[in-house]
Amino acid sequence: MNLDNFNKLVGQTIMECQRIEHDVKLICAGVLDGDMEQNYRSIEFKSLGEVLL
Repeated sequence: MNLDNFNKLVGQTIMECQRIEHDVKLICAGVLDGDMEQNYRSIEFKSLGEVLL
């Protein structure tokens, strides 16, 4: 594996982690009381750790 392939794989891994983080935030927004869209807007820019606390 050369450095370009490694960098591509790392980038793809990070993107997949970000997709998972987004999905978890959507789930959290859905289980909170009130409007899901409003809930999501209130947590959208927080870290996943902050959201899960």
